[in-house]
Parts: sequence; C-alpha cells; structure tokens
Amino acid sequence: MKFRLNYIFLLLLLPLMFSCTDELSEIQKSSFIKFYGSFLNDAGRDVKTLPSGGYAITGTIVPDSIAKMVLIITDEAGNQVEGSPFHFGGQYRTAGNTLLVLDDGFLLGGNLADTASDGEIQTDMYLVRTDAAGNELWSRQFGEDEDDDLYHVIRRKGGGYVLAGKKTTDEDENLWIIMVDDDGQQLHEFTGRAIDDDDEANFLIATANGYLCACSYDDGALDGTDLFLVHIDEECGLMDTRVMGTDDDDMARTIVKYNDGYLLMGYTENTVTGLSEIQVYTFSLLDNLISDVRKLATISEPGADLTGEDCVINSRGEIAILVTREANENRNIYLILLDNEGNIIEDPELFGGSGNQAGRAIDNAADGGLIITGSSSQGGNTLITLIKTDARGGL
Repeated sequence: MKFRLNYIFLLLLLPLMFSCTDELSEIQKSSFIKFYGSFLNDAGRDVKTLPSGGYAITGTIVPDSIAKMVLIITDEAGNQVEGSPFHFGGQYRTAGNTLLVLDDGFLLGGNLADTASDGEIQTDMYLVRTDAAGNELWSRQFGEDEDDDLYHVIRRKGGGYVLAGKKTTDEDENLWIIMVDDDGQQLHEFTGRAIDDDDEANFLIATANGYLCACSYDDGALDGTDLFLVHIDEECGLMDTRVMGTDDDDMARTIVKYNDGYLLMGYTENTVTGLSEIQVYTFSLLDNLISDVRKLATISEPGADLTGEDCVINSRGEIAILVTREANENRNIYLILLDNEGNIIEDPELFGGSGNQAGRAIDNAADGGLIITGSSSQGGNTLITLIKTDARGGL
C-alpha cells in the first residue's frame, strides 16, 4: 500500500506553537498543524467542531507535574481563545477521553485517580460540566474500590447524558453504561459481565428507540475479545446484542450512521501475522434488532500495525478512518478513505516522519474538511496535536 507523507517537523514547530495570535486568512484556516501542552506527557483524545467554526479538544496535559483532564478551545485557525487551556481535578490526577459540545458549554469525561477504602490508588469515571467559557459548573465521580473508566458520552434524548466505559469487579473488567440527568445524577445503568476480564463499552450512538453501544467483549463464542454490539432502550433495558469478530482479539472503536444503517469500525490483533489490522462492518436495525451484518473491509499492511482509532463520513460521503500506523518502532498518524464497497479510494495520507505521532479522534470541520487530534512526541517531549485538512486529508 502506497501513501503520501506529510512531515511534522516537531522541533522546528515548537517555538511557533503559541505565536499565532493575529487575525488569520482563509488559507491559514483551511489547513494547519498546531501543538499544545506542557512538553511533558500530553495527549489529545477527542476533538469537536464548534458552531463558531473553531474547535474544542480534550485529553491530558501535565501543567504542574500532575496529569490533568484538559479543555482546549480554539478559533478556526487553531489559536487558543483567552483563558484556554482549562484543567480539571484539583489535587487529583485526571485524564480526559471524551468531549460533548452543548448549547451553553461542554461536558467532558474520563477518569480520576483516588484512594480506595483499602488504601490502594484506583480510578473512577469522571464527568465535568462547564459553561461556554470553559469554567467548571460541576463534576461527578462514578465507581467503587476498583478501576473504572469513562470512554464516551452522548446526549440522552429524554434529558441528561449516556456514559459508556468499564467497571472493574473482583478484578474482572466489565462493560458499563450509565444514564444520568442534566445535573449528573445517576438514573439507570447496564453492566455486562463476560467470561474474560477485557470487557469495555467504547462508543455510543442514538437510535430511533434507544442507543447502540460498540463494545469489546468476550462472550465465549469465539476465541479472544470480540466486537460486541449492545442495543438498549431509554432506561438501559437490553433490546438486542450481536457479536462481530474473528478468532483473534478484536477491539471496537466507533459507530457512525451510514446510508440507511450503521457502520462499525474497530481493529484486530492478528495472531498469525502478529500485526493489527482494521475491521469495518455494516449493519442495520429491524424492529430494534441488529440485522444485515456484513463485513465491508479488512485493511492490513505488510510489516505495519494499523490501529483504527476513529472514523467519520466526510463531506464527500466517503468513509474516513483515522489510524495510528506503527512500523520499525515509529508511529505516524494515518488517514484511509474507503468507498461504499470498502475499497481504498486513493493513496492514504500519512502525517509524521519525525518522532512518533498517534491519531485519536477525527471530526468534520465546518468548511467540509477534517479536524484530527492526537499526540506528537520527540526526544521525550509529547504534545497535543491538532491537524486541519481538506475532506481527503490534504494539507
């Protein structure tokens, strides 16, 4: 597989990171690469386009030797607005994994490290609500005396929010879906406990009568961890489940609406080749049941691990898959475009070439392009990356 390489010269760009503050041209807004952070272990995990045309990012930043959940708000050209970045968690170690843009602010989700009743450090689901300026209004923790984590959050149609993550019980990791009200108070929950200890709820999407959750789950039907779909109603009642997987370890990442149904993207750790490869499925809902499951594509590359992280349907109607590509101990951000038949449309875009880059989240930009976040590291320095491209990943 050929690819086009867009070099990120990290060391050259670091001095310019905070220098762009003047009004910018349309060309400067249409494509850019920006970096944010404290030069320590910083990483972007989710990005959303704002109604203003700017962007909001969450992830982890290390401002004062303690890792913090962060909210970065930028204009259309990636320049931070006044007051940004915002940190959450006080004296605790926190991390951001998911971000929701609201009419009057933001909702961020991730984890918070605290001391359990037995004196051991454990993580809880951590939810933070802010106003439009990024100031914290309230925060909530969900969890017990073992590690729990929050990976994705969406709006609940009846008001409030739906959270997806994992809950650890007796050292077994179980998928965990929670519904909360507008103030973050718990209403309902669904906990799926499987045979193995590698279960987690990864991604949510609303349906006509409830919510679909993409999970990584071992149900005993196939070897290893499988892609697992859960369809629940408005009170976390189970309506249907479906396993999609191989005989290897499969990890779910994203569901998007696609044509008249849905598309599920994840990746497989192939035990024969020892490499990761991307898996793409399509399916539909019929009377609340998961139907018409079809594998659309398996994407692999000789000598390289391809870890699918996120995907969107771009402004051209193509499937844009964000990938972290690792080969020869070097990682780069990789963008793959598929047509309706699962064929790669053109040579994938590769961002990197110096240091190590990892892609984590992708969204459609207001101008029809794409916005990507992740991390970029070199020489022990790791920063949050924001990349703005056209609809096909071009700079």
